[in-house]
Amino acid sequence: MKRRSPITALARLLLALVLAFSLSAETLACTSVFVGKEASATGKVLIARNEDYRSGWAKHFIVNEAVDVASGDVQTLWSGMELGYPEGMTKTLKYFSVPDWVYLEDDEYVPMDEVGINEAGVAVSATETQGQNDTVRTLGINPLDGLIEESQIPSIILPRARTAREGVTIFGAAIETFGAEESGGFAIADKDEVWYIEYSGRLWAAARVPDDRYIIVPNENVLSNFNPADGENFLGAADVLPLARENALLPEAEMTDAYVAAYGFNFAKAFGSVGNFAGNGVRVWWGHQHFTPSLVQKPAQEQYPFFMKPDEKITKKAIMDFLKSDNYYGTTYENARPAVRDVARPIAVRTNIESHIVEMGQDDETPGAIGNVLWLAMGNVHDSVYLPFCSGITEIPEAYGKGTDVRDEESAFWAFYGPAKDAQGSDDAYGTKLERALQAYWNPYQEALLEAHDDFIASAKRKWSAIGTADAASDLTAYLNDQARVFSEKALAKSQEFAVEIAAIVDVVSDDPTVSDDFAPLFDEADAPKAEDVAGYVTASGSSSGGCSAGAFAPAALLLLAPLAFLRRRS
Repeated sequence: MKRRSPITALARLLLALVLAFSLSAETLACTSVFVGKEASATGKVLIARNEDYRSGWAKHFIVNEAVDVASGDVQTLWSGMELGYPEGMTKTLKYFSVPDWVYLEDDEYVPMDEVGINEAGVAVSATETQGQNDTVRTLGINPLDGLIEESQIPSIILPRARTAREGVTIFGAAIETFGAEESGGFAIADKDEVWYIEYSGRLWAAARVPDDRYIIVPNENVLSNFNPADGENFLGAADVLPLARENALLPEAEMTDAYVAAYGFNFAKAFGSVGNFAGNGVRVWWGHQHFTPSLVQKPAQEQYPFFMKPDEKITKKAIMDFLKSDNYYGTTYENARPAVRDVARPIAVRTNIESHIVEMGQDDETPGAIGNVLWLAMGNVHDSVYLPFCSGITEIPEAYGKGTDVRDEESAFWAFYGPAKDAQGSDDAYGTKLERALQAYWNPYQEALLEAHDDFIASAKRKWSAIGTADAASDLTAYLNDQARVFSEKALAKSQEFAVEIAAIVDVVSDDPTVSDDFAPLFDEADAPKAEDVAGYVTASGSSSGGCSAGAFAPAALLLLAPLAFLRRRS
């Protein structure tokens, strides 16, 4: 991912030239896992990603309220793009997101929202920064001179889309109208589908991930089987294949109608960048080993299979463990220090600033407000813990709205990033004992948290199904808000406790790594929150622990897709 503020067309061109020569593998450094519902252990769609940028860059967690819109209204984005709304829309959709701290402090910066879920049950995880190959750049057939930046993607889709497929078409229409100033890949999901999109300039291609498959995405293109004739499972710009044929971007035999129908068109290789194993491919190879160990694949291949079937159904904990991978242990790609590249770029790096997993758990028995959940780990994911936030919350715990690039004891970001930063300062050639102690504590804590959240969801569903009061919806909202507060406060307090202990150790004997033996916190089940800690907890028998009253919550009906009659060029 990259950061940028509003700039002129000339500045964009100069910046593009600079970026082409200066972006390092550490800058282009996010890693994604997108899972179809039948490949998931819970039968729910999962989308997940590590967001990497630079050390000590705080993230916030906010609710973006719905706003009234009228026919002809436009959303003016920071690049100068003016984007209308679907025909008939009178109110945008509420959604929450995870922007950079500086966006709220200085209007010269863009939000980099990264992930969000809207009230209609659509989620976005954006973006994997990617590139173009030398041929495409040299021929200039797809210039990166548009108005869409990766930072805008959640803001384009989440206020408008009521299904994942609609989100794909909204984004695709915007790309073809306004163009992009870069190349990237990201996911849009709802309870039924997960779509993966790659875009570059005015080109885009999207693939529906089969229900029983998953994909791993690094910072290079991976969409290798695009079939424009299969409109049910692939969507994209109409000129993708003609443009590739006209410019001989692939061997002619690989672009015939028969070949594409049988094997798909390699969009990644034709228009994107592939083949950087140490920086990108190694992450795909490692991910396939993690989820499909039965398939032995050689390292350093130019490309790996796009859709993969897991050996076992994929759990949230398995995704967490993968995204926390800070080295390639036992292989020739193992680095001297965890989370620091000298041989190959790890999944979890020191520049990681948040990680997320979105579970689309809405179904006939579970409203999206309860079942669609963001699991958010602030700071370095390998030294942090994922905390759950149901999409029906209206209030974010106060600590998640604090923090800058200066250490702050009241910030949720710094609560987790701070002790990790101090622990990293005591590195030795074999890794950090202080970090390993943190990780050894948070791992069983995470297991307990996953169990507690399952119990809470069951309670929330019992509360929702107890139809009868006029205040049912507000009761449920209050219950979800309380859960977010109770669960996060307990973890934040523990991490802040660790920060004090580690800082004291590092300050006193910073030149003696053996002192890290003095820090070895042991997890106690009482440390982690439990569902019954939330006031209003409803047991299986229907009794309540007090607090919120039981009541009903009526999920909003999904509306029919509105025509895409809302694109308006900048005047």
